[in-house]
Amino acid sequence: MATKVQYVIDNDIGGIMFWELAGDYGWDAEKGEYGFGTTLTSLAYEQFVNAEPYGDRRTSRVMPEEAVGVDVAVYGFKEGDQNYPLNPTLKITNQSGVALPGGTEFRFDMPTSTSDFISDQSGFKLEVVESGANASGNNIGGLENEFHRVAFSLPGWQNLGDGESVELTLNYYLPVTGPQAWTVNINGQDYALKSEYPELPLADLSGGPGGGGELCSDLGVDTSSLSTYPDWPNGSNANGGDQVIHNGSVYKAKWWTTSEPGSDESWSFVCAM
Repeated sequence: MATKVQYVIDNDIGGIMFWELAGDYGWDAEKGEYGFGTTLTSLAYEQFVNAEPYGDRRTSRVMPEEAVGVDVAVYGFKEGDQNYPLNPTLKITNQSGVALPGGTEFRFDMPTSTSDFISDQSGFKLEVVESGANASGNNIGGLENEFHRVAFSLPGWQNLGDGESVELTLNYYLPVTGPQAWTVNINGQDYALKSEYPELPLADLSGGPGGGGELCSDLGVDTSSLSTYPDWPNGSNANGGDQVIHNGSVYKAKWWTTSEPGSDESWSFVCAM
């Protein structure tokens, strides 16, 4: 017990959890025997009370200096015999004020209390990009690292409009807290999430999805003659190469299509107006 408590202190962990207290014991002088007592809980208290404050940082990573309004939620955990592997739903909601372009990448930490076998069942190619697993391949002596780093991206054809959400089903094998320490990369620029870092200033994305050179004017795209959805350049459809304006952005058809611009893989994002 003393060794475990010292491990918690040495690794800046927040505390310990007792599964149950029936094993805590004390000496009963009247009966001349051991019984229920506070030997173990007192031992923990005496070591903790003189310890330095535990680590209170969300992550040891250097986080971005600006944040964006993207909300995340994890829910839908199965119960009973259906809860292995763990397959909750991860929901991403864009509250940034602009559309997030296809290819936007999300990254987050998952504790090493689960293995680095983490994926999704929804075709987003979610994967561990930095494994926190022990180099030895086992956890003898404790865990060497606190987190795995996990990443996934929006498909290139799938913009996520302001106020819109996307869901994917996670797949991992042991319970964890989180995900947490999120970053979102919009056109090459990393941002933190406002929900996690409310003290950070909000990034100005008003120049279009991700800002920077995505504006039509910056790219020299002439929008004056383009059709605006639901009007089509060919009466009832778009052919490959046709450009159409929709929700303040220009999209180019990859092939013949009648789908809403930006709604599926038949379209690619061109620029923001």
